[in-house]
Amino acid sequence: MDFVKNIKFSNKDRLIIDAIVDVCKKSDIKIIAEYIEDIEILNEAMNKQIDFGQGFYLDKPEIEM
Repeated sequence: MDFVKNIKFSNKDRLIIDAIVDVCKKSDIKIIAEYIEDIEILNEAMNKQIDFGQGFYLDKPEIEM
């Protein structure tokens, strides 16, 4: 799902993320945000108290596992 990818542009996606974060925090579930593609998305994710992130802004995927 690319709610995080559209967080800068879509109020609906921000509301969905808020609901997911609320349920996860109340259930003691850690949250991983995908599509952290730039500093603005990273800041939004951090402001929403998302626990972990992945995406090209943070690091490029590794070829070798």
